Amino acid sequence: MYTNTLERLAKLCVEGADDVEKLSAYFTLLFLYHEEGRPSKEETSSFLYNLKEVIQGLGFSENQAKSAIDQLRDILEAYLNFLCNLPWESNKVADKVKAFIENILSSRCVYAAKLHLDKLKAIINNANDNTRRAIIELRNLLIKYANRIYGLKLEATEEAPLALAVGEFKLKELFKVDSAFNVERLLQSMGIGVGYEWSSRRHHYRKFMLFPAFFSLATLDEWSQHVKMSEERSDDEAEFSPSSISDVTSGVIRAREDLEHVVARALRALGFQVWVNVRKAARRGAAIEVDVWAEKRISDTRFKVYVSCKNWNRDVDRSVVDEEFGRVFNLQEVPHLRILVVKSMSRPAKEVAEADGFFVIEVGEKATRSNADEVYKLIYKRLSDIFTSIAPPQLLEIAKRVGETAKELNKIAKELAKLSQSY
Repeated sequence: MYTNTLERLAKLCVEGADDVEKLSAYFTLLFLYHEEGRPSKEETSSFLYNLKEVIQGLGFSENQAKSAIDQLRDILEAYLNFLCNLPWESNKVADKVKAFIENILSSRCVYAAKLHLDKLKAIINNANDNTRRAIIELRNLLIKYANRIYGLKLEATEEAPLALAVGEFKLKELFKVDSAFNVERLLQSMGIGVGYEWSSRRHHYRKFMLFPAFFSLATLDEWSQHVKMSEERSDDEAEFSPSSISDVTSGVIRAREDLEHVVARALRALGFQVWVNVRKAARRGAAIEVDVWAEKRISDTRFKVYVSCKNWNRDVDRSVVDEEFGRVFNLQEVPHLRILVVKSMSRPAKEVAEADGFFVIEVGEKATRSNADEVYKLIYKRLSDIFTSIAPPQLLEIAKRVGETAKELNKIAKELAKLSQSY
């Protein structure tokens, strides 16, 4: 059972032979949490490679770090091999795995979390004033997206996740460096966070996880008596409470504000569980990378949605539609609904897409950070219209009657208001 592996990690958090084992197991559970309990082998290998630097940055020796990583590698290898045989399509397994990890992190990793916090305080207090000031400002910029138990995971394609989260110019200005990647390396070497990555046929994905302790340093006095906070944040403000268009969920901020993440946010708002750039099993050949995959439980069935996003400057032509049809046809899991979201599409391509069973949403402009709100509203409305149009006739009739009743009540309210004024 997968629970056996997770229990081993939980036991290491509490009863590890030394603090290295406890911390390394704790960080691994955070990694599994942010990867929904099912990371790829490439992500896992990259995480363990960089975790070694994190452990050394916290003051432990290279031999201690190597020993802890070797132990984790054996545990995770067995875990990943076991996962291959689980029926993830139902998502029941995924939900159970993540719930199990959440329970461990919230109830059995208290000592490891406190240990990391204490070490982090000492490390930051020993940093120079400029570095300390930059770290504090970075924390203030990101804390509203973080969760005190699980921390925060950033994602980006090709670029540095931190740069996309706060802006590359801002990051370089804060840390006085010429590359955003250097900031992530610095934070990793200080034990503040850890980076990892994986590649597909089309993209190179980078992720950076900031540990919970980074957001648990409540005041600047704990970091340095020479630097003052611009403002103190309450515990409520430090909890996950996103208010912008940025795609944030469960303590996770999706740093890219491109079309895929705007679509994902709209689907989440409509009650779907959503995955971005997820790899799905194919009938033939290698796994297929899907831009956005969404699911929603309806009675005993999980309603599945496939979305392909083309955030291009040019029109999408027929060849792209043919390719998308082939990709969907080759999926082991057949989606109930398939959608193409594009800036614009040629008329012949749209005719073929609709004939092939695709819903087409034309945004009219390329999605950028400056127009993300407008694009989101348009996509949300179109998706809402799609789901309403495929609802049962009885439901549509009820919705129509509710609308008519609302108008009638509004009319009565106005008439009553006029009568009250006359008296």
